[in-house]
Order: sequence, then C-alpha cells, then structure tokens
Amino acid sequence: MKSDRQAEMKRLFFERKKLSCEELRSLFGISIETVRRDLDHLERAGVIRRVYGGAVLVDDHGKSDEMPPWKARSVRNRELKRAIAEEVVRHIPDGSTIVMDSGTQAFEIAKQLVCCKDLTVLTNDMRIAAEVSAQTNHKVFFIGGSVKRGEMFTTGVLATSFLEWFSHIDIAVMSTDGFSVEKGMLDHDPEMGNLKTLMIGKAGKLILAMDSSKFSVNAFFRVCRAGRVDLLITDSAAPQEVLQTLTQAGVRTVRVPGDKIE
Repeated sequence: MKSDRQAEMKRLFFERKKLSCEELRSLFGISIETVRRDLDHLERAGVIRRVYGGAVLVDDHGKSDEMPPWKARSVRNRELKRAIAEEVVRHIPDGSTIVMDSGTQAFEIAKQLVCCKDLTVLTNDMRIAAEVSAQTNHKVFFIGGSVKRGEMFTTGVLATSFLEWFSHIDIAVMSTDGFSVEKGMLDHDPEMGNLKTLMIGKAGKLILAMDSSKFSVNAFFRVCRAGRVDLLITDSAAPQEVLQTLTQAGVRTVRVPGDKIE
C-alpha cells in the first residue's frame, strides 16, 4: 500500500539521512514518477528536503518543545498510570518475551512486572532496564544506540540493528504520545517513532497502554495504524464512540476506573 511504502521510506531517511531517487526506485520496485510523488508527500509533511537527484532528512526534524520534561510527566496522573499498568501485566503470560518502549506509562508497567515470572524483557529505556534488573529475576536486554538527553532512551541505527537479532517477540507493550482511529499510534520523536514501528513489527501481539488524555494529542509521526493494536488498555474517561469504532475493527478494549485526567 502507498501509505506503508511511504512509512518505510520515512524509516529509511531516519537511518540513512540521504537517499537518491534511483536508490528508492530500486529498493521499492516502483517508477521514478512514483518515487517523486512519494517524496513530494514526505516533503509536504516536513520529513525531507528535496535535493538534486533525491532528498535529505530535514536536520531539525522532530525537535519538539511540545513535551514537558520526564520528571514533570512522571508525576502527572501517576495513580491512573499505575492502575493501567496493573491491568497490563494481567495480560502478559509467564515465560513471555516482551519489548517495551520508553516513557512514564511504560515505566509504571515496568514496576509491575514483579508480578510476572520468567520474562525476557527488551527495552531501549535506561530507567526501565535498571528497574526490571534490580527488582525482578527477568532476563533483560537493553537496546543500545544514541541516547536522547533528558529522556534516557536510545534510538538510531544501532538500536534498530539490535532488533534484527531477534526473530520473534511475543508481545510489544507500548505507550504512545497520541492516538486516533484515523491516524493510529503517534509519536513526537521521529527516531523513537521509527524504533517503535520496528518493535511492533517483530511482535506477535500489541498491547497499547494509554490514558484518555492521549486521544486529544496529535503528534506528528505515525507509528502504526489503529487496527494493528490487539488490546488497548485505557481509563474510564476514554471517548466511548472511539472505543466502539475500535471494537468493530477487532481491537479489544479495556477501561480501568480512575480520577479525572489532568
């Protein structure tokens, strides 16, 4: 599909920074005219800048001041995030191999993994790797790469290459910066979004944990379509019409009780 091809092109630009039209034509088996149309789409989206014979990744692409620091986010809706995390671990069978992304919701889930047995946990979040290693007997693989200052997670080519060593992951346990039925899972950071896409692609099942405030966030980068989610765990303030649409699309939804979102 066109959208899938353009998403893959975007991923390649994040990794290689620059690609020629001829390289893209050969990689995707499409015409030069189709390559140019795809590049026009990515340029309008602000992902790349066209140059002679191809395109380059926009240097400051994805730098965002929209998100507050991790410490401030970690105390926001903490009890609700904990309730969501407690529900998440009920759906992780003992002995599973799981991959986790970064973020405050993901960290709350990590603290609840003490309730599970014999897990193999992959993560690119330093805080999560340290928490699970210190508090449980689970096997932990830390996904190395370029460190995002202030956030304590890794991304980049080394991180994506690390994932290639794994043939299959049972469950991707993901958080998100934003979500909608039309756009799916969204992320503010392009390289983090790219890594999440690869994590999900390796996983047999996707559990998305997010409080209802995420339904109103329109982050720039698409991670995956809404229908790829197998289980969405959110809170009682989540919009009912959205959950009904997701249910009709085959997404299982669970709402936990919680206080009003800040």
